Amino acid sequence: MLAIVRAGRALGFADIKVQSNGLMYAHGDNLARLLAAGTTRLHVSIHTHRADRYEQLVRRTGTYAAMVGGLQRAVASGAALVVDLIVKRDTMADLPAAIDWLAGFGVRAVDLWYVSLTDANAAHPESLPRMSEALPFVTEALARGRRQAMTLRSLHVPRCLLGEDHVHAWDPGADRVVVVTPEATFALKDSRLAGRVKVPACAGCPFEQVCPGVRPDYLAVFGDGEIAAARGQAATRGPTRLPLAR
Repeated sequence: MLAIVRAGRALGFADIKVQSNGLMYAHGDNLARLLAAGTTRLHVSIHTHRADRYEQLVRRTGTYAAMVGGLQRAVASGAALVVDLIVKRDTMADLPAAIDWLAGFGVRAVDLWYVSLTDANAAHPESLPRMSEALPFVTEALARGRRQAMTLRSLHVPRCLLGEDHVHAWDPGADRVVVVTPEATFALKDSRLAGRVKVPACAGCPFEQVCPGVRPDYLAVFGDGEIAAARGQAATRGPTRLPLAR
């Protein structure tokens, strides 16, 4: 990682973000060396603030303390920092409390990532809640963030469902990001994590030009009923993949 950051700096990149789980920041001078190499922004994925659920999500016991320690060091470093929380069935009710917890550490910016059925999570449709189920918790989390002068962004929830909170919607693909991996190179807006499908109810929506649409994995499980209802229309497609019983 240090070599990549140094190479980016040598090539003239003025803004270099490192995305990680923050665990290594708790040890030695790892964070100090990363910042000295030229990192300007840190994104730390903590997923949830609860110790039991955190270690279930990352599937590594004994990691919660390192996450907290790394987070504390990231805040203390003074570097620009964004913390990622994940919105899934077993974490959504904890979102408001997680915002208060992060504010207590001095975190000033949080991204709320709606869980996707991709990669290792592809086999777990039961983890994906209906947006209508999760939105009360998302709404309260956004309200708590505003009260504490934090910057919160919501990812992968269409603006039509967020209502007055649509100002918090953020589409990473709109930033013209290109993803380069050993397997493929592609625009972030074409990623499996991005909303790529416009349903009939999207036509004429005031957000039509800026909204990327709905993720295919979400439509496969729940169809377009929630989007249609938000626009006062009837659903046009049902689920093609049923969530597992819970």
